[in-house]
Amino acid sequence: MKIVYHISDNDGRASASIIYREYGVMQMMTENDFIGLDYTKPFDIPEINPEKPETWYFVDIALNIDTYHFIKTILDNGHKVIHIDHHRNNEFIETKLSNDERKLFDHVNFTCLYDIRESATILCFVYTMMDENQKKNPNMVKYEFSEKRTHFVFGDVVDDKLDDDEFEYYIPYGFRLVNDHDVHHCEYDEELAFMHGICNLPEEDQHPMSKIWVEIFRDNVRFIDKIIESGRRKLGELELIYEDLRANAQKHVFELDGERYNVICIETDMHGSSIAGKLFEEYDAYCRYNKLDDGEWSYTFYSRGEGKFLPCHKFAQKVNEKGGGHLHAAGCKSIKSLDEIIAD
Repeated sequence: MKIVYHISDNDGRASASIIYREYGVMQMMTENDFIGLDYTKPFDIPEINPEKPETWYFVDIALNIDTYHFIKTILDNGHKVIHIDHHRNNEFIETKLSNDERKLFDHVNFTCLYDIRESATILCFVYTMMDENQKKNPNMVKYEFSEKRTHFVFGDVVDDKLDDDEFEYYIPYGFRLVNDHDVHHCEYDEELAFMHGICNLPEEDQHPMSKIWVEIFRDNVRFIDKIIESGRRKLGELELIYEDLRANAQKHVFELDGERYNVICIETDMHGSSIAGKLFEEYDAYCRYNKLDDGEWSYTFYSRGEGKFLPCHKFAQKVNEKGGGHLHAAGCKSIKSLDEIIAD
């Protein structure tokens, strides 16, 4: 068994940890069975042995040309792929692939669960609670969440009541915080501190096999509170840096599909919407950008889920067709400077 996960954020690591805990422990997985990818950058497809077919889980990995060929290579070698993700994969399939290429997703050894509403972490948790029949076609399975996503049920909830045959599943607090941060639900005030607290840990402690994810799965509130407190201290230190960055913020107008959006722009290699602070609330989006060593520019776009907002994934794809992400958070690279992008 192999797990391919997005190595660059907590949603990828948490997703991989859930799949590992549910299936990988019994398979006696080692660290070598985990493949951490930053799918926004070029990568080499590892050697795949057709003589030893196994199951590959892809979690928090968006479909693009590179990941499509990775999955195709696995299937062509007789292995099985289960893809659990929350990026706009259906949009990629419909607009970027030929009819022949789309046949890959009808392959007998390919299964997927795609839902842009929630993080891959929550989707992996839901998947592990499915029965064997549901796992045959998880995209067709209905599920609904309670307020603040504390619980979920399979099927429909009518008038806030469960049917007699429905069972309510509890979602651990830490996974809800990962979800809240990754898809910008804005349901938990402590989500940002939690994210920074995890990032404060040594890199080896963030690996999907590490004990922190076990404690989160166990809903160890005391452990989670320590992570949050560590993150709050880090945020206090960062706020001093953020204030200096905001002093040099630029105000621009981005155009997309005939609409004009007021955007606050800050040049920095630091990531996160919190950099913009209260400025973020006054504009339709926040753009973070910086020049890379190879001469290209890196862009990340953030928007809020209230009022008028920039569809970040669409703007990222306008800048570079390989860009993308989520409705409220997306990114791309480009040879064009910010002024050139605005002028386009």
